[in-house]
Amino acid sequence: MSDSGDDDDFEDDAYAALRRKAKAARQANGAPATPAASEEEEEEEEEEEPSAAEDGAEDGGGPSAAQWAASPRRRSKGAAAPPPREKKHVKHDKGWVLLKDGVRVPLTTLDAYIARVGREKAPGRGFTGESWRPQKKTSTTVRNFRCLFKGCNGCLRAIRDLDTDLVDVYESTADGATHNSHIEGSSCTSGVPGELRALLTPNKLAMEPKAIRRYLRGENLRRTLTNGTLVCSLIDGPSAEARKMRKALTGLHKRFLEAQRNKVMPEGAGGRFGGLSSVLECLEREYLIAHGTFNEHSVHVLGTPLVVPETRRVTFSVSTENLLLNAYRQTQYGLPPFICVDTTHRLMIEGFCCMLIGTMSITQHFHTIAYAVCSHEDADAHEYVFRQVFAAIDAVVADRASKQLRV
Repeated sequence: MSDSGDDDDFEDDAYAALRRKAKAARQANGAPATPAASEEEEEEEEEEEPSAAEDGAEDGGGPSAAQWAASPRRRSKGAAAPPPREKKHVKHDKGWVLLKDGVRVPLTTLDAYIARVGREKAPGRGFTGESWRPQKKTSTTVRNFRCLFKGCNGCLRAIRDLDTDLVDVYESTADGATHNSHIEGSSCTSGVPGELRALLTPNKLAMEPKAIRRYLRGENLRRTLTNGTLVCSLIDGPSAEARKMRKALTGLHKRFLEAQRNKVMPEGAGGRFGGLSSVLECLEREYLIAHGTFNEHSVHVLGTPLVVPETRRVTFSVSTENLLLNAYRQTQYGLPPFICVDTTHRLMIEGFCCMLIGTMSITQHFHTIAYAVCSHEDADAHEYVFRQVFAAIDAVVADRASKQLRV
């Protein structure tokens, strides 16, 4: 397949410039000139200087557009010069405004502050943060936080001063960078929708799944989502989507209980007597006083807990100073002291008995004195618990009397 005469001339001009460049390099290095050049080559050398596109190629900037098109391989395929590159990332001004209480926030409390702002700005989802990035020519670093609601463009920016470790927190206010309505619709692909998750406080999550659904279908929550689906039909309907929602609510309830248990039980120690002993040691009165967390409303273990792994026997009682004083206050009304005790097996996940100990006032109101946990509901467990509770009551009354504190 032959090329046209114009294409041949264009190719010869491009490669003639390359031959001139090679000859100039040999002369600069002191190499002997090439033998008698032909008249055609001398005429080519006397031609006008190469164009700006060819100069760019000679300067080491890669093949020019003319050389790209003149290449035999590219010309045979009919390829044109490569298009210029376009910028992929374009920076947009998000209108950062400093939050009123976001001035000079200590770095150690930044996570707690972002979590609090997330509960206010994006309840039910919050913000997720990126890694710190250094800023050029300054002693600061930047970290961005984005809203976790689907399709929401709301952002926060934290600027940290490396010298003082203080952080200023800004909020985006420009068009297209603010929070939306935070309605995610009825899709359960990623769990419970954020607008429903925002309604489930810790007290609501601790309820049984049936009670959670009963709360969500309440009269004050009869509203529609973005696709027109009623909340009550979303959680009670027979569709596959409703079943996914019920399963998501149950999983949310279980994860919450697991997180609550991990707060008091060391990881990996659950279901073991050693883990139980570790928890009871942290609830002893002396331990709380040493750590400065003890007051009249602090829950602590009464006496010495009984934990025997060999016989799988567990018996201990817990209370506060204020609850223990209920037994003493009852005697101040002229009534003989008496104790009310009831035990249930339905409150403990491990299957232990939960013993409620209290008294009655002259108005026929029940007042709690202490709680006890026992693995065996027998006479020995009751006797052991009563001894610990009575000794703790006497000790609290005597201690407060010696300090002249109110009872």
